[in-house]
Amino acid sequence: GFFMNQNMICELNCTNFHTHGLHVSGEGPKQDDVLRKACWGESLEYEIQLPENHMPGTAWYHPHIHHSTASQAGGGAHGMIIVEDPPDYLPKEVQDMPEFSAVMSLVNPVKNMRLEVWGTQSDANGRVAKQVLWKNKKYPG
Repeated sequence: GFFMNQNMICELNCTNFHTHGLHVSGEGPKQDDVLRKACWGESLEYEIQLPENHMPGTAWYHPHIHHSTASQAGGGAHGMIIVEDPPDYLPKEVQDMPEFSAVMSLVNPVKNMRLEVWGTQSDANGRVAKQVLWKNKKYPG
């Protein structure tokens, strides 16, 4: 029959932390591991070490729980990470310029209210007979 855990629909009640642009390890208990997660009432602690020779620049972060990444990141759970320049890395004229940081994103609340649920049905032998996607008809997005 059909199986769905109604308490964890697409794991929207769970989250984690994932980066883009940082050259870091995903191995270890407090690293950028997309399979780690904290659900309702839990927490995660991260200690992400950048290599000594990591290039300066801008990176970004967002949650990365499979099947809920788009809802969480698209709902505004994302941001900027700045890796500062080492001393005297840039020419003085550039180094002395004023800095401005901005994160621009489009958050579409109607699309984020669209609930999608994947489920499977099995035949009598336990084989998956079909996969079904239900969408909230009120917010077809």
